[in-house]
Amino acid sequence: MAGAIALDMARMNATPASLSFGSEVANTTSAPQTVTVSNPGTAPLTFSAITPSNSFTVASGGTCSTSAPVPVKASCTVKVAFAPTMGGATTGTLTLTDNGIGSPHTVALSGTGEDFTLTTNQQSATVKVGGTATFTLSIAPESGFNQAVSFGCAGLPAHTTCAASPASITPSSTSASTATVTITTTAPSELGPQSRQRPLGPPGPLPWAHRYAPLQMLWPLALAVLAVAASCVSPLRSISARRSSPPQLNRVALALTLLLVLAWAGCGGTEPIRLAGTPPGNYSLTLTAASGNLSHSTTVKLTVNP
Repeated sequence: MAGAIALDMARMNATPASLSFGSEVANTTSAPQTVTVSNPGTAPLTFSAITPSNSFTVASGGTCSTSAPVPVKASCTVKVAFAPTMGGATTGTLTLTDNGIGSPHTVALSGTGEDFTLTTNQQSATVKVGGTATFTLSIAPESGFNQAVSFGCAGLPAHTTCAASPASITPSSTSASTATVTITTTAPSELGPQSRQRPLGPPGPLPWAHRYAPLQMLWPLALAVLAVAASCVSPLRSISARRSSPPQLNRVALALTLLLVLAWAGCGGTEPIRLAGTPPGNYSLTLTAASGNLSHSTTVKLTVNP
């Protein structure tokens, strides 16, 4: 039409029209892929929202922004990553809401999450104290999962251990693999008898003795010194006294004193050391299979009888 006024308008082109991320292990994030957005229009292109759906995220490093218009004949980029949380194929869209003709604009997204399932051959076991319980865990891959999986236990009662054989497995991408978890309880036991030596010291209860333990060690020595001193005094006695107290009595007194010292030092006792076992009761155990940031668990019951 003659005399028509041309209006400046923004336009938006996004390439590629779709992104495929292939397979990614659940609870991990893929390397980002790039969508290039260009403005072939005659006015600046502005965004009010840049939104991915499902398990796709906008990654850092892109230049498109709701706060920065795209000039005429210019372009910007959006970085998109895939972060599945479960196994299986996933589809989504990257939606760009803008002032260009035909808004909103979309880019198709797809990817497959790799995961595994965890199952056990039994949900409960009963053992006597000192016995073992075994659980067979099965790891089944989903969508081609083939990463190493390790095992762990939580909620074990005291004096109980858990071990998996093998410690880790790597399932094939198509078939399940198994591992055996063994729960080992401990029976109470005794180590003994063990010697319990009585500390050297004067007879009778002495509440303060623990504060003066080094001095107590001098008590037998003091008795011995007194006995030797008594035997040495006898030569200084008068002749009549020595006749009335034969030398044999002095020797007997010394021997009895030394015997007393040795007997005191040997005073003590023996008692067994008792080692606690697994307390009887009902327990809820959590068996876990983990691969990197991905983990699954199952709960089993363990009954420990006396």
